[in-house]
Amino acid sequence: MSVSNSVDSSPHKSRREQQFCAHIDSIKKQLQSGQLNEAKCIAAFDPILDTFRKSDSELLLCEICDLFLFVFSHENRSHFFDTRDLLQLLVTKLIVRQTSLKSQLKLLKCIKAILKVKESDFANINSNLVLSLVNKVNEQQSARIVEKIDSDNEDIMTEISWSRVVLNTVRILKHIISGRKLENIEKLLNNILGFLKFYIFYGLPGYIVNKAHIGPLYASHLNQYIPDEMANSSPNEKKQKSQKRRKQRKKKFGKNDDADDREDEIDVLSSNEFNKGTTTPSDSEQSASEYVNQSPINLRPILKQSNAKIRINSYECLCCIVQQAEKKFIFGYWSSFIPDNSGVGTTEFSVLTSILKDPTLKARRIALCFLREMLISGKHFVLTLAEEKRNHSKHPFTTLSQTLASMITEIHRCFYLLLFAETNTDVLLQALKCMSTLISVTPYNRFDSGLLTTLLNKSICLLNCERQVQNSCLALFITAFSLRPLPNEFVNWSNSEGNQHIENLLNFCFEKTSSMESIVLCNESLTFLSTFLASNISHKSLSLTKVMNLAINISSHELALINPVIQSNFFKNPRLGFKVHPNAL
Repeated sequence: MSVSNSVDSSPHKSRREQQFCAHIDSIKKQLQSGQLNEAKCIAAFDPILDTFRKSDSELLLCEICDLFLFVFSHENRSHFFDTRDLLQLLVTKLIVRQTSLKSQLKLLKCIKAILKVKESDFANINSNLVLSLVNKVNEQQSARIVEKIDSDNEDIMTEISWSRVVLNTVRILKHIISGRKLENIEKLLNNILGFLKFYIFYGLPGYIVNKAHIGPLYASHLNQYIPDEMANSSPNEKKQKSQKRRKQRKKKFGKNDDADDREDEIDVLSSNEFNKGTTTPSDSEQSASEYVNQSPINLRPILKQSNAKIRINSYECLCCIVQQAEKKFIFGYWSSFIPDNSGVGTTEFSVLTSILKDPTLKARRIALCFLREMLISGKHFVLTLAEEKRNHSKHPFTTLSQTLASMITEIHRCFYLLLFAETNTDVLLQALKCMSTLISVTPYNRFDSGLLTTLLNKSICLLNCERQVQNSCLALFITAFSLRPLPNEFVNWSNSEGNQHIENLLNFCFEKTSSMESIVLCNESLTFLSTFLASNISHKSLSLTKVMNLAINISSHELALINPVIQSNFFKNPRLGFKVHPNAL
């Protein structure tokens, strides 16, 4: 059977299949009404499981999967099955049998539902399960590419069906990895990262799938020369970071996955689903027929939306991997995601391509999150190894330091272009956060001048945007003025072209602090003023008298008496003012 089966029309039911479907509907209604106790439920499910193991009927497979989904939609009913055995059975059906895309989607949704409901039963997932899912989709994708080349066209419904299969596979991976259910994730990095890299660009304009690499992704030479003591964090530090990131992941990805499930309720592949104790075959069949009768032009937006979800979920999965895997291992894959040259005239895709060119706002934002996680993970390596010197050109080879420096330079270039084009607030906020991380990890004194100041010159105009962007922009400049030692180019900039920018920053901070329109902006402005004073950079707009007047003005506000952050920054500024200008009074 072809791996690119389109959505099946309702097959002719045999007498046995009709009886079995009626039996399943009866069980659903009895479960909904509470007529079946636990013993009767277990007894009723035994023959269903036996049929599921032995039957080759596509119709029965889908009906039984619908029953599983109904059961696992209520956590108090999930004990009717041995979930580990059922999970293995579902995976076996998915891997071994040649099923239609519709059946594959049903099986994948069942696997995802089991993993979500019975988290405690899956503290450790067998790595072979993950590898089997990845290899199955890779094989099908390769076969689809060959079929598409031979036929030169493909039904739009088939493309949508395949897109949903890939999407649910990625969601299963994300759920397993984000829940830390996979032991020794480093052993599967090649396969998982290769799989995800293929799909983070899926559906982007200009991305040709038959030219992209399908299969494992192997680490480069970047991590081969790093001493173990440089790569390893202390156990306490590693544990604290792990606990903190785990909380962030649950908050971030759990909500998104539930929302994705609700959106899948309008899936063009959905069959008769049970809702509130009643089956509604007419509704689902009507919905499917509406899609079938639509022209390909009307279905294109649905395909684009599904492909965008694939890219978003793939990046979310990559973020989880970077947070969990050893830093040294992740560092070896930098060159697979971050380019080390401007790429003029090349069609190679990278995370920077997603940041600059992905038409989906959420995809651009999550790509920035992934880049930030990569920078945080590789911070120590970049600070220690990256160096951009002109005399490197004398070497007959590209050194590790120069390769790293080229990557960092390309990231700076990407953000410079992003600040020109991006208008969405959410993306800008994530970009500023990522830029702050980039500035904190870059050893600018070992780079050619202009890298940092170019970004600062372009960022200053964001102070005219809305309040959230203003706050993040101030945080960016706080990071820049917190660098120790201050980069030479930064000191020169502050005494020349940056002088006016600094004056604008100081005036902005004085205004926001005096007015106290926003507590967040007031705190950030005070933090910037104290950071600026601590940097020992002098400026005509900032004197001890002005600092003291500001302090007196703040003390007259009631907010200063009840907000501990304002109090801390309130006392820090005069103290630093006396330190920097001891003879000012």
